[in-house]
Amino acid sequence: MELTLKKMKPYWYGPFAIGIILILHIVGLYEILIGKNTDLMASSSWIILISSALCFAPEFKTISKNWVPYLSVYLIGFCAEMIGVNTGYLFGEYTYSDSLGIKILETPLIIGILWLSLSIGIQSFFKHFNLSKSANILLGSLFMLLFDALLEPVAIAYNLWSWQEGTPPLFNYICWFVLAFLMQWLLWNTTKKKSLFKYLFFINLFFFVGLYLGI
Repeated sequence: MELTLKKMKPYWYGPFAIGIILILHIVGLYEILIGKNTDLMASSSWIILISSALCFAPEFKTISKNWVPYLSVYLIGFCAEMIGVNTGYLFGEYTYSDSLGIKILETPLIIGILWLSLSIGIQSFFKHFNLSKSANILLGSLFMLLFDALLEPVAIAYNLWSWQEGTPPLFNYICWFVLAFLMQWLLWNTTKKKSLFKYLFFINLFFFVGLYLGI
């Protein structure tokens, strides 16, 4: 397995992986906005999974040696959402539809992967600016918050999840920032500048901006 992944690291793998991810998102965006195929949102979990797997592949050796931060971020994201959905104590009163795939206690398993991939991508991007650790973590957390502000109206419009009051409360954004800050801190010693996740983040941003403009 490790030998196979080493062969995937040459110069061509990055453009290949990003090309596949970009095609998936462009086709999805076209079908939803132009083809009016909103049922395609039910494939969101697969797109997230495939995209994340393509980005993780060249980092397998690093992850296998430093798996604790990655697993911690996944579990924090998933467990926070599970608490939120079932109690309302985190984020507010909301529910997930079936569009994000398999759920445990009404919480999609893929949601932890989404938290993890976004966190890695944003931190990897800011590491290019050689900022201090505190500045990088703070800016990364703020960008996570801004991404959620963009994501919420799209997710509601396309029935990924829904809020009891119709729109997310201020408490949702406070929780997002706190969790994002914790995740950025946990990932600091493992995230690399060259991570493909930074490209995935901007592709996701492009995708959701497109959907937002199409609402």
